[in-house]
Amino acid sequence: MADRSNRSPESPDPEQKLRNERQFSEAMIESMPGILYFYDGQGRFLRWNRNFETVSGYSSEEIGRMHPLEFFSGADKARVEERIAEVFALGESSVEAAFVAKDGAATPFFFTGRRVLFEGRPCLVGVGIDNSERKRAEIRIEESERKYRELVENANSIILRWNAAGRMTFLNEFGQRFFGYSSDEIVGRHVLETIVPPTETQGRDLKQLMEEICAAPESFEQNINENIKRNGERVWIAWTNRIVRDAHGQVAEILSIGTDITGRRRLEEQLRQSQKMDAVGRLAGGVAHDFNNLLTIISGYSQILLQSKAADPKALEKIKAISDAAGRAATLTRQLLGFSRQSILQPKILDLNAVVADTGKMLRRLIGEAVRFTTVLTPNLSKVKVDPGQLDQVLMNLAVNARDAMMPQGGQLTVETGNVLLDGHFTSTHLKAKLGPHVMLAVSDTGCGMKKEVLSRIFEPFYTTKGVGKGTGLGLSMVLGIVEQSGGCIHVYSEPGLGTTFKIFFPAVADEAAQEAAAPAISNLQGTETILLVEDEESVRALTTMSLQSLGYKVLVAVDGKDALSVARAQGDTIDLVVTDVVMPNLGGPEMAAQLKPQFPRMKVLYMSGYTDDAVVRHGLLQDTLALLQKPYTPISLAQKVRQVLDTNPTQPAPPL
Repeated sequence: MADRSNRSPESPDPEQKLRNERQFSEAMIESMPGILYFYDGQGRFLRWNRNFETVSGYSSEEIGRMHPLEFFSGADKARVEERIAEVFALGESSVEAAFVAKDGAATPFFFTGRRVLFEGRPCLVGVGIDNSERKRAEIRIEESERKYRELVENANSIILRWNAAGRMTFLNEFGQRFFGYSSDEIVGRHVLETIVPPTETQGRDLKQLMEEICAAPESFEQNINENIKRNGERVWIAWTNRIVRDAHGQVAEILSIGTDITGRRRLEEQLRQSQKMDAVGRLAGGVAHDFNNLLTIISGYSQILLQSKAADPKALEKIKAISDAAGRAATLTRQLLGFSRQSILQPKILDLNAVVADTGKMLRRLIGEAVRFTTVLTPNLSKVKVDPGQLDQVLMNLAVNARDAMMPQGGQLTVETGNVLLDGHFTSTHLKAKLGPHVMLAVSDTGCGMKKEVLSRIFEPFYTTKGVGKGTGLGLSMVLGIVEQSGGCIHVYSEPGLGTTFKIFFPAVADEAAQEAAAPAISNLQGTETILLVEDEESVRALTTMSLQSLGYKVLVAVDGKDALSVARAQGDTIDLVVTDVVMPNLGGPEMAAQLKPQFPRMKVLYMSGYTDDAVVRHGLLQDTLALLQKPYTPISLAQKVRQVLDTNPTQPAPPL
C-alpha cells in the first residue's frame, strides 16, 4: 500500500504500459495492408499477421512449421534466398516474386525486408504487397505500347515528331524508308537540313513556312508543301499537324502525319495543262477556220493571176511570192489544227514497220550526216489505224527536234517499234492513255536532254528553246494533237546530258480493213453538170463560183443552208452536186443536204471545211462515205475534187444528222 501511496497519480502502471505497447504493436501488425512476418534466419517464422494466413491459405500451425522458401518456386526461390541473405548481411533488401498459396495459385508480390531485433535477437521483418494490379497495369501499358508501335511502324504514312526548334525527335520506319534516312541519321537534325528544301520548285520560301509553323503550330493543322528525299527527289506531302503539350501546357512537340500526294499533284497538273491546252486549242481552231477562208481567197486569186497570160511578167514574181506565203500560212494553220485536235484525219490501217522503213529514207536526208540513224523494228507488229500523212509529220518533227538537240557534235537517232500492253499503273499516270494492247513508236536521241522545267512545257503551243527564227514552237504541240486525235498517248523521258526518248502508243487494231482503192487519174476537169454552191463567206463564195463557171459548170449560189433549200426548190431541175460548207448560220451543210435528198435522190455532196468541230467529221475522223475538201483550197484542187466526186459511180447516202 505504501508503495502505491508514494507513486505519482500521473505515472502509468509499468505493466499496463507494456500491455498498451503490445496492443499497439499488435494493432499495427494486423492493420498492414499486405502480409507481415518476422523470420529468425534459421528457417522458422517468429510472428506473422492474419493476412499472411488469409493470402497463403495455410493455418497458423502450418505456417509455424514451414520455411519461407516453401512459398516460392523456380527462379523466384533462388532470388528470394539471395535477398534474405542480403538483409542479414547489409540490413535491407527487396525483391519481386510470385507468392505461391496452398492451392497452388501464384500471386505477384513486392517484398521488402529489414534486419531488426526481435525479443533481443536479430531477425528479418518482411512486408509483402500484392503486386497484381500494378502488374496488370504494366501489361496493359506494354500492350498499349506494343499496339502503338505496330500502328506507328506499320502505318503507310509518314509519322514525324519534331520540337518547336524544328529538330526531329522521331520518324517511323515507313518515313525512314520513304525519305532514305535511318532513325539515327534523322533524329536531332533540323527539318530544313534534311527533308524540307529551302524553297519549292514554284519558288515558295519553305524556310519561312517552317519558322511560322514552329512559332504558331496551332495555325497549321494542315499544310501541303514540297519535300526532298535523301537522293534529291522532290515530292509533295500533305501534312496533318497536332500539338503535343508538356505538363505545364507548353508546346513540347509537333506530331505530323504525312501522305505522299506527288502522283495526285502530277495528275492535277496534267489536268490543268490539258484544260489549258484545250482552251488554247479551241481558240486556235477558231482562228484557223477564219484564216483558212482568207487563205482560200489569197491562194485562189494568186493561182488565177499566175495562170493568166495577160499578166505583167514583173508582177508575176510578186504574185508568186504572195502564193508562196499563202502556202506557208496554210502549213501554219494545219499545225494549229493539229495542235487543237481539229485537223481532218483520214486514217488507214498501217504497219508501222513499213512506215518507218519508207520514211527512214527521207529522215536520213533530213537529219544530215552528223547523226547516225538506226531502226529497231519488232517483227509481227500489230497494225494501227492512223492518218499516214500525219504520221509522217509526227516522225519528221521528232527527228528534226532530235537532230537539233545533238548539234553540232552529232549523235545517235534511234526509231523503235514494239507491241506493248498498257496496264492500270501506266493509265493512272497518263490521262489520255487507255488500257489494252498498243503499238509503240519510240524516237530516241543522244542529245543534250532537257531539265524538268523545260520538259513540263514542251507541248505548250509557241513554246520553244530554239533561237529567234528557228522554230515556231508548234511542232511538238502538233505531234501531241495528232497522236491524241488518233486515240494514242505520249510518254517522254529526258535528263540533261542523257538524251531524250519520245514513246508514242497507238491502239492496236485487231482486223485489217480493206484499203480504199486509189483515186482514178483525172484528165479532164471540165464539166456541164449543175452544182449548188452553199458558202456563207462572200469572198470565198465569189471565188468558188467563178472557178466552177470557168470550167463549164452551171452554178446555183446560196448563202447558207436555209437559202440553199429555197434555191433548190425554185430550180426544179436536177442538181448533180452540192458543194457546201459544213458549219454555217441558220442551217448547217449536213442538215441541209439531208433535207434535199428526197427531192434529188441522185445528188452527190462535197463538203468544205476549215476545221472539224461539226457533225460530219466527228472527232476529226472522216467517214468513208463522205467527200471532203479541206480549206484552204486552190481552183485546181477544187476542180479535181469536184470532178472526182461527180465521176464516182455510187451515190452518196444522206449524211447523219
